[in-house]
Amino acid sequence: MVAQIEELAEKYLELLGYVQTGTFVEVGASDGRRWSNSYSLARMGWYGHYIEAVPEYAKICAMNHARHPRVLAIGDKEDYARVHVGSSLSTCSDQMRKLYDSLDWTQGYHTGEIVSTRQHSLEYFLRAVGIQPRFELLIVDVEGYEWEVFRNFNISEWSPQVVIVEIEDEHDSFKDVKFLQKRFRKLRSYFQDHGYDTYWKDKINTIFVYRQ
Repeated sequence: MVAQIEELAEKYLELLGYVQTGTFVEVGASDGRRWSNSYSLARMGWYGHYIEAVPEYAKICAMNHARHPRVLAIGDKEDYARVHVGSSLSTCSDQMRKLYDSLDWTQGYHTGEIVSTRQHSLEYFLRAVGIQPRFELLIVDVEGYEWEVFRNFNISEWSPQVVIVEIEDEHDSFKDVKFLQKRFRKLRSYFQDHGYDTYWKDKINTIFVYRQ
């Protein structure tokens, strides 16, 4: 298993201290192992919820973790989501699906398969499973659908201590994609406006930490 973020264990230790029984929620878990930013925490004994919208991948995730993942999508409303199935590039965004078709390095991921999955808001899910405010870690990686996850979410009520979000505004393939850059700006403003500082970022992920 290789985490998507380099030296992630050291970053968690600096941000959260040595916590053996913390809580995490990961939206867009895929198989729960490859490129996972929470797999090591689950192995250490943390209590976590893996949310994956593609049933096939959720089943694999369940085999990798004792606590089974939830098969659903997270968005801005209660609904059903159409998920474009494409391995680690599966997305609920029609625009992202079209964009992936135009990029050389994403060829072969999508074959036209679409699944319909129940969609809940993030707040609904957190309440339904009994997550307590100020939980340690929230991870969101849903291939261009991140703004839908946060748009109607009252993060001030929940105040997760650390949030990792896929924001690829400096990625070479996305620098000139206007609809994506607009979404990325909204996400960064959202966290700044709700009391979060940028602790670390690269071309793929940003780690936000809640200001105490």
